Amino acid sequence: ITLEPAAQVELSAGPFKRIQEAEKIFKDFELNLERYLKPAGIEVRPLGYHPTRRAVDLQLIPKQRYEFMNTYLGSISSYGICMMRGSASTQISIDYSSVEDCLLKLRLAFALGPIFSLITDNSPVFEAEPRTHQLVRTQIWRYCDPDRCGLIPGVMDESFTLRDYAEYILDTPAILVPDKKGGFHFTEEPFGEIYASNPMSKADVEHALSMFFTDARLKSYLEIRPADAMPLPQALAYAALIKGLFYSPENLQNLHGIFKDVSAEDVEAAKTALMASGYRAQVYGHDVAELADELMSLAALGLDEQERAYLVPLASLVASRVTLADLS
Repeated sequence: ITLEPAAQVELSAGPFKRIQEAEKIFKDFELNLERYLKPAGIEVRPLGYHPTRRAVDLQLIPKQRYEFMNTYLGSISSYGICMMRGSASTQISIDYSSVEDCLLKLRLAFALGPIFSLITDNSPVFEAEPRTHQLVRTQIWRYCDPDRCGLIPGVMDESFTLRDYAEYILDTPAILVPDKKGGFHFTEEPFGEIYASNPMSKADVEHALSMFFTDARLKSYLEIRPADAMPLPQALAYAALIKGLFYSPENLQNLHGIFKDVSAEDVEAAKTALMASGYRAQVYGHDVAELADELMSLAALGLDEQERAYLVPLASLVASRVTLADLS
């Protein structure tokens, strides 16, 4: 359990084999959170963006890492501050079993990212005002820091390799580097120069990867990151959606057949279309509503009967062509 830059509460848990295991952990967490916060008159809301305050008016918690990141990202655009202080997400991590499996899942995660953002859209407010377009967090991440957000350069090409990924990480400004005292120092040198004559330890590699915020982030597992923070029923439904799609070999092949020709330009165009038109948009040459239906159907086929039931809170929204943000 951690506090993010402006005191967003994050629970990182797992790994889980069954969604029921995750449900128990998260329900217990919510009950304990309420037990401590309710007497103090504090309420935690699972939303993609702060419902009443501008990001700049939210105070950073006193953590050196966040102060350095705030300075660096804030110098790029106001969206860096919005990301750090105002936003909150639901992230699902999945396994991969080989280089081939890793790269297939990575490309699919990027192609599916805009559709996942729509299905999980839960940000009705931006900077204390009703939003002017859908998918608020998609807009924030697009302009937060182009060097380390959005798509990994070249990732949608079949020729992309893990060496290409490593070069991308090493060629990007580090922002933070661990020091010998257990803290960090600020630098705009790329990781490759910092460690040119000093091999990176496992901890160094893990830190470097943590300084990137792409829509899908590759570590020793694969993080799928576009979804807004959501109430527990919808968050569990999202976990079921990801599991049903990515843990079924048949579904992986089905998804590859649907999205194999999607380019980086197509993904960016999909984001733009969905921010403007939501379920009325066309992405990748299809009605996004039909693609969302297809994803729900495939996920249901990839789950057993017990876990299939977890899909309902999101499947019903998809069927109605509305999002949580629309209902707020």
